[in-house]
Amino acid sequence: MNDGFQQVASLSDLREGLPKPVMLDSDTEVLLVRVGNDVYAIQPTCTHQETWLDLGRVLPQSFEIECPLHDGRFDLRTGEPTNPPVIVPIKTYAVRVTEGAVFVSKSDAT
Repeated sequence: MNDGFQQVASLSDLREGLPKPVMLDSDTEVLLVRVGNDVYAIQPTCTHQETWLDLGRVLPQSFEIECPLHDGRFDLRTGEPTNPPVIVPIKTYAVRVTEGAVFVSKSDAT
């Protein structure tokens, strides 16, 4: 696509509650998280101690992902921290789902 979005996965590849790491380009990895029919793209590591968030728990009812190291949480929609010890937000990326294909842009979601 010419608008900065690139296809990174198919919606059928994503299972709710199971984060999926994908490459946005040769040097940018993002983590896709499906909640219902919505897909969120976030940076793959916690801002507290750089732990991989794909090992964390997804809390679909509150749209959060929990870091497996110290139980800090982030809002998947905004990247904002929602539970200590994390205090620095994670980066979020704009996502589009079109005809079963998941597209992500390097631009911020917000």
